[in-house]
Amino acid sequence: MHFLSCDAYLMTMGRFSKLETGAGAEPDKDPDEGPFGLRSKVRAKKPEEPGAGTDYDQGHYLSEGDRLFYNGEYQKALRAYSRAMQVDHSAVEPWIGQILALIKLKQNREAAMWAMRAIELFPEDPRLASLQGLTLALTGGRQRAIACSDFAMSKPDGGSAFTWAVRGEILSHCENANAAFCFEKVMETRHPGDWQILAFVGDFLLSEKKWARALEFLKAAIEIKPSNPWLWKRLGMANERLAFTQAALEAYRSALEINPNDREAQEHIQRLASVPLPVRMWRRITRSRSK
Repeated sequence: MHFLSCDAYLMTMGRFSKLETGAGAEPDKDPDEGPFGLRSKVRAKKPEEPGAGTDYDQGHYLSEGDRLFYNGEYQKALRAYSRAMQVDHSAVEPWIGQILALIKLKQNREAAMWAMRAIELFPEDPRLASLQGLTLALTGGRQRAIACSDFAMSKPDGGSAFTWAVRGEILSHCENANAAFCFEKVMETRHPGDWQILAFVGDFLLSEKKWARALEFLKAAIEIKPSNPWLWKRLGMANERLAFTQAALEAYRSALEINPNDREAQEHIQRLASVPLPVRMWRRITRSRSK
């Protein structure tokens, strides 16, 4: 099965009939699977000989890529995922991480190219079909994008929180109102301890200016992973956009407590603290009226 499999699926299948009902969306059943469906069979370990940094195994580079990805350092995350691929290009996980990092860097055409290559190697992986659909949505192929998502969701293991999250993004880019339903399914199908999928959706909703919905996902992520300063900064941004100035300040301060050298958090705090109270109140009132 190659790149055109999604197009073939579009010609042979109707629109995804289960979207509104949620039928067929089974949660992942493997409690040991890593967040986002990555590293389900890969375990991080360091080399036996100290100092052999270039000989780290794939699990090490994947863990490092995830750490950097959820610190907003996408270029560095891309390099880590690339190193993981160099260690073993026959594993799907580094391909997924690399595509996600490229999308975050807005290198959408390059992400599409890597998605196409990955599907040639892993034609049955629904996560890759979903990501191929997302790259198509980002590069103007809306009809084929939804077809790829349909194809991914039709797979026996296609109804994971990851595929629902990516489907939600695809439908958002296609201006389809059913995107909100997909994000609800993320909450329903995710593993209880999976904070990364919550962060992924919350960050996307933040970029879409859906502040209140982003706040919900980011709060849920922080309840699981309160030690991540990037999450606190994203939460601060969502609160700030909603004119919840005090809550935003508290979030930025939490990020700074975790990382006292975080210049971004420092700048947010200084900027908000300099806003006079009457201005804050006015922003809060006008924001509530615009809802």
